[in-house]
Amino acid sequence: MVHDSTLSQFHALGLQLQVAIDSALVETGITASQWRALDAALSSPGSSSADLARACHVTPQTMQQVVAHLEATGLLVRTPHPVHGRVQQIYLSNAGEMRHAEGSTLIAAVEDRVFMAFTPADRAAFARFVALASGALRRS
Repeated sequence: MVHDSTLSQFHALGLQLQVAIDSALVETGITASQWRALDAALSSPGSSSADLARACHVTPQTMQQVVAHLEATGLLVRTPHPVHGRVQQIYLSNAGEMRHAEGSTLIAAVEDRVFMAFTPADRAAFARFVALASGALRRS
């Protein structure tokens, strides 16, 4: 018997979002995880792979694989840190910026579908509840 708790519904929603975003991004040739890495690199140019892993809530090993793939496909570039020689700084290439923009448009369409039936007040309340839940988990 499956227990239909709020947490299981929330988990199911997360999985559905992942599938919807990956499906939307298929035409760009990148996955949701790769788009999130591009988004984090765009938000914080010069970040390390470990910085991007923290921003994307994945392990450093997972992010290293994502970054290596994105670099191999020409969407990211890595340069040595000027002071910390072993650290590589990560930047979006021009192609990476374009792919990120394409993905952003497609992800916005998924977000619009998700919140179509929400009033602005519903959407604000949902955001508050997610932030409260996330904060509670971080504190514990």
